[in-house]
Amino acid sequence: MDDNSPTQKQRAGRYAGNLGYFRQSHHLRTLRLWLLVIAMLLSIGAVVTYRHWGKDELFSKGALSQGHARLARDCRACHADGQTDALHARLADSRDGRSVPAVVSALFSTNKSDDISAQKQSHVSAAMDKACLSCHPAFGFHLPQPADLRLQTISTQTVTVHADNCFVCHREHVGSARMALPDGSQCISCHGDLSKLIQSRASLPSRNLPLVPTGENRNLGDGIVRFITPSSLHDKPVAFSDFAHGHPAFSYEDAALRDPAALKFNHARHLRPDLSGAGKDRQLTCTDCHAPGPGGTFKQPVTYEQHCQQCHSLQLLPSLPKLRIPHGDAEKVRWFLASVRVPIENALRTEGIASADDLARRADAEMDALRQRGLRTLAELEQRVFYEGDPKDEPNDRRMRAGNAKFLTECAKCHTLGPASVEHAPEITPPRMAMQWLQKGQFTHLPHEHMACIDCHGTALKSKLTSDILLPPQSLCAECHRAPQMPGESHVQPAPDAQTGASLSTAQRARGGVKWDCQTCHAFHSPTASASVDKNRPAPISPAPEKAPRH
Repeated sequence: MDDNSPTQKQRAGRYAGNLGYFRQSHHLRTLRLWLLVIAMLLSIGAVVTYRHWGKDELFSKGALSQGHARLARDCRACHADGQTDALHARLADSRDGRSVPAVVSALFSTNKSDDISAQKQSHVSAAMDKACLSCHPAFGFHLPQPADLRLQTISTQTVTVHADNCFVCHREHVGSARMALPDGSQCISCHGDLSKLIQSRASLPSRNLPLVPTGENRNLGDGIVRFITPSSLHDKPVAFSDFAHGHPAFSYEDAALRDPAALKFNHARHLRPDLSGAGKDRQLTCTDCHAPGPGGTFKQPVTYEQHCQQCHSLQLLPSLPKLRIPHGDAEKVRWFLASVRVPIENALRTEGIASADDLARRADAEMDALRQRGLRTLAELEQRVFYEGDPKDEPNDRRMRAGNAKFLTECAKCHTLGPASVEHAPEITPPRMAMQWLQKGQFTHLPHEHMACIDCHGTALKSKLTSDILLPPQSLCAECHRAPQMPGESHVQPAPDAQTGASLSTAQRARGGVKWDCQTCHAFHSPTASASVDKNRPAPISPAPEKAPRH
């Protein structure tokens, strides 16, 4: 310490006779005061200036996704009612409005929940949804989906569900890449809560007549025959956790439903190894009749000419293999039989018989062959062709009529026929076989080509009735389409050693991990046409008070 520095006592002595020195003006104290006043005025001016002319992007929480990047400098394009005034935001939650106690409480409150609840005000949510729908007008609905709109013309009810707040599933300000699709957990947040399902769901009744309780196959005008179940099967929503746990069964799984296709067919008989006919020396497989359609979505329709004629030829006379009864039009069949000698002569001409005498002689012989089989009159011929078919030679004769030119197979063996009349041939009910069975989800056979048909359609091996529905149950699909059994595993793909076929199918069933996310099969947003369904929609049942109102 410097010995020449004043002591504390010496310093105090300076003011012994002037204790009011601090009341005297001093240029340094005056400068400090003015600087403080100027700083306060500038701060207030900055707040007021920003309140009216400030840039919102200063509060941006992060980069916008690729699709919204053009809105990076226009926050109010989405946040149309965004509250940037903290005082107003706090007062928005106050019950006392703008009273003095409310203002004081808002100014000095440290409760963060006030800010959070203010940001979640229903009018803010509705404004953001409105902003989203201004660019995406078709995304205001979850139901009805396109399938529901198609069925609207025949269903007794149409279920409607509004889309929830957009930001619940679509997160922004998390990066500049493409916005990530919602995952299954966001779907389950509603579908796992029965009360939410009931609250958001409304059913619009229609004047359509009820469908047959066992189900119907119908073409709704787009060329696709669909298996349609009664609306009553879908009256009650079901809560579930994921596809493998609690997911509702497919609509065709109800025990009361039957395949209404008007065709008599025995799958078990056609899949037996001892089947023979038309020179076939091998066992039929599923793909002999069921060929994949374009894109694998449907199976190509089974037709008589492509799939049945080789064994069930409808050949009238063994000696004339090219003479066949027409298929597909009962009236043509009647006219063919009524003038059967003319087709016989035409068939003989194709074999090279040109002489009139030879033609007449051979035609007489063929007509005699018909009479020897008991076909003496047109009525007997029609009865045999439409309803009875040729009888077996002996009671114990087990030879098959299929593919055997000696036997004539009747139409009624495969088709449902009505009675004939004087004016018209028997009416044959069209088979009307369903091409699409799933109405609520998407499906394609392409990713399943490594599997055997019986892996999913194994019931066909024992099915003897056309009315049997031979589709896999939802529980069978869930064996592969579920979360991986081992943590950290992803989709089960073929191994480097070209693991395919049965080995891959077995691995997938054992471990799961094959596309189990909800969006694999389902779409969320409805098409624009769904908005027209909402005109007569009743109010939701007891909406939760905290749920933001839907637009």
